[in-house]
Amino acid sequence: MDAPLRRLRTLSWEDLSWPANDSYLLALVVIVPLLGAVMIVSANMPFAGGDGDLLSGPVMKQLGILMGGLVLAVTVSFVDYHAICARWAGLYTITVLALLGVLVFGYVSDAYSARWYEIGGLTVQPSELAKPVLIVSLSSLAWQFRERIATLPVFAKGVLVSGVPIVLVMLQPDLSTSLTLAIAAMAVGLAAGVRLRYLVLSVTVFVTFAVVLMLARDLDYQIARISAFLDPANSQSANYQIQQATLALGSGGLTGKGIGMGTIKYLYLPVSSSDSIFAVIGEELGLLGTGAVLGAYLLLLGRGLWCAYRAPDLLGSCLAAGITTSIVAQAMINMLVITGQVPVTGLPLPLISAGGTSHIFTMGMLGVLLNVARSSRWANR
Repeated sequence: MDAPLRRLRTLSWEDLSWPANDSYLLALVVIVPLLGAVMIVSANMPFAGGDGDLLSGPVMKQLGILMGGLVLAVTVSFVDYHAICARWAGLYTITVLALLGVLVFGYVSDAYSARWYEIGGLTVQPSELAKPVLIVSLSSLAWQFRERIATLPVFAKGVLVSGVPIVLVMLQPDLSTSLTLAIAAMAVGLAAGVRLRYLVLSVTVFVTFAVVLMLARDLDYQIARISAFLDPANSQSANYQIQQATLALGSGGLTGKGIGMGTIKYLYLPVSSSDSIFAVIGEELGLLGTGAVLGAYLLLLGRGLWCAYRAPDLLGSCLAAGITTSIVAQAMINMLVITGQVPVTGLPLPLISAGGTSHIFTMGMLGVLLNVARSSRWANR
């Protein structure tokens, strides 16, 4: 066992103290979800029967999820990421079985998708579990075959490990989440040192399969989203969410109307507490608020990649790169949708949007990232 790994096995009280963490990452893990909690409460104002109902029902449930996610992130940050990755095969198997099962037993949210399990009144989205598990699995594979990482056989193993969950998520069909998975896989591959031409080939295969799937399964609603983006003047109904979102952003001006004072969310803005919450932030906190949110994700990107650079081993580098890229890429896609730059995808804004499994697994990934940052401090002190 090399010296950095030996240090990882010896813990002291100093190691367990908060300064051992990256203070910027820790601040983001705490502050951004708190902003999300405030904006979720504001976005749910139109559905509250009165002031006494505002903090009841779904809102309180979401606040509980936010607190649970924070506890999870802190707890996972104290777990050695090597111990987590040692169990990647079991986690991967469970995830694949869950993705297979949801195609048969899943809750159908509309005429085209089967993405959820409904258990005792709770809904669980297995594709969200696929994000951290895919990153852990690919990182573990890269660590295991680190001496031959640039060879074609090792790359083929990585394609197989990443391809199975990505294809299963596509078949739900959930192309936006499968895109996020593919981006995370690319990030892990780059961090591991996979040859660039292999990664370009993977992207080509992914895009081709996605197009063939849309045409073969006659996914009219996804084709309509793309058509609405390309020709908004003739797609008023399909483009309604983007129209209302951009109207909300524009009406906020520089400083916004104030928290709780937005009006577009009152029956005009679809999914205001989840997919469209960035528009609520823009209307109520203005350009300064949306700029601060964008800055937070850019800070997460910078600190996460710095953590990947300083990680004590290849495993930590791959984990940090994959986790950071996955979260930030999803955030950027959501913000591009709300500003009308890309077609509607249905992806929530990580850490801020309302959501159960999405928020919990995102916070879990950040806990792993904090642990890599902690390990970097041990290895470099």
